[in-house]
Amino acid sequence: MCTIISKSKRKSFTGYKVALKIDGKYYSPATGVEYVVGDVPIPDCINEEYRDDWFDDVLNPEEYSHKVEYKGHTAVFKKKIITEVVSDLSIAALLKMKISGDMLNCEYANLKVIAGSRIDSFKEVE
Repeated sequence: MCTIISKSKRKSFTGYKVALKIDGKYYSPATGVEYVVGDVPIPDCINEEYRDDWFDDVLNPEEYSHKVEYKGHTAVFKKKIITEVVSDLSIAALLKMKISGDMLNCEYANLKVIAGSRIDSFKEVE
């Protein structure tokens, strides 16, 4: 889970995100929500079907329900630093994603990330 540092003045941002790729669709490894262009959905519950045990540290379901200010957001890394992680997982993919909407400056594992409430576009990258 990201730690929210502050609101961001950015209108949009393009960064990198790890996703689970199943049957040509991309899912959040933390919530199981499918990534699609549009507003970031708020899941009613964590979809265990599309979670991978490797990602258990990304989001604790009990903690998720208490992070009200983060719900309806998705975060992207500022730098493409996670490529070796993706190559180790058979169903993982690295996405380049443009986000916008309600923007937040966040931190995850001492790395700067930006969160937004809308996905404008995304594509899988090597």
